[in-house]
Amino acid sequence: MDFGYSSDPSAFLQFNVDLKAKRIVVFDEFGATELTNEMLARELNRRIEPYALIKADAAEPKSIAELNNLGINAIPAQKGPDSVLHGIKWLKGFEIIVDPKCRGLIEELGLYRWKVDKLDNPLNIPEDKDNHYIDALRYGCDDLYLAS
Repeated sequence: MDFGYSSDPSAFLQFNVDLKAKRIVVFDEFGATELTNEMLARELNRRIEPYALIKADAAEPKSIAELNNLGINAIPAQKGPDSVLHGIKWLKGFEIIVDPKCRGLIEELGLYRWKVDKLDNPLNIPEDKDNHYIDALRYGCDDLYLAS
């Protein structure tokens, strides 16, 4: 899960990773702006099993603690040096199958871009926009790509 509030959505995904087949299947998403953590917990409780583990943006420890107090089993994603770049490169090695109802992720995957230099040559730096669902996917896979 990626946290947001006003102009950026809180973005949540449910997916399965098949390491052997190099395939990720995304089967559920939820995203909305201006959600309190209590509102977010209510929505998550409708979507997940009580034992489900949610990896969330480590930049929001207070939100993670509040979700835990509201019965959501949330832990911070592991971020490290260049975690965005490493996570995106790892994801690019997988076939990503997205349920058509996951419109937010589908849209972001179509909009995602790399930064370019003055001559319009791509740089090895992902743009930090149109990436809330992609960040949620990256956070959910962090232990897998950090182990590789």
